[in-house]
Amino acid sequence: MRYGRPFILTCTYRLRAPPSSYSRFKSSSTRNTREGEHKDLRSFEAYVDRTGLNKASTVYRGTKYEYTAVDTLHRFFLNLQRQGGRDDLGIDLLGTWSLPTFIHPVNVLVSCKSNAKVALASWVRELEGAFAGDPRGPNHGRLIGFLVARGEATPGVRDALARSQLPLAFINITLEGNVRQIVWNAHVANMGLERVTPKIWNQELGTGDDIGEERTTVVLMENDQILDKVHGNRTDIS
Repeated sequence: MRYGRPFILTCTYRLRAPPSSYSRFKSSSTRNTREGEHKDLRSFEAYVDRTGLNKASTVYRGTKYEYTAVDTLHRFFLNLQRQGGRDDLGIDLLGTWSLPTFIHPVNVLVSCKSNAKVALASWVRELEGAFAGDPRGPNHGRLIGFLVARGEATPGVRDALARSQLPLAFINITLEGNVRQIVWNAHVANMGLERVTPKIWNQELGTGDDIGEERTTVVLMENDQILDKVHGNRTDIS
């Protein structure tokens, strides 16, 4: 029995270079804006009402927490925009920090963690890796990375911040938007925060049903003055 010539199937693959960090970052941000049609907490809640997004989902909880962080950090002179998307390279918020003690605004990137009640040291390493994904380019000399989490910094988180060779800060923000802890390493302090310290402050509430009550929060102080954008650049409490 004679057999014909063997049939050989040849496949040719065209290798495509992976998209750059900037193109991936930009596309994810654009996709989120187009699909979500929201740019702040108010428009996001309207989007949720309109689309019926499940409020128990991780998408809802994570997105709401990121917008809450944007609003909360504004009083600390942080001007941020949410990025979002699955390919955000670990960067949830981007913007600048225009603290009055700075000569020039400092670029910042923020990673938000709302899914655990205790902050993890591994998140600090993830934040360090996010520096390489900053779409604005290699600004490491004037770039601060913020880790924002609903849980307080453990000793492991504090040690990881102190050991890092990058300027990193940690802020504990509750799901309701209250700041309970602010920590940064020496590299951040040397960028213009030598005389600025986070301190616990009993804030008197002046609106709604809670008028006259006090809420414990954290503020930034320079000497005896609170650095607060909501109540003016500097508030003397001495």
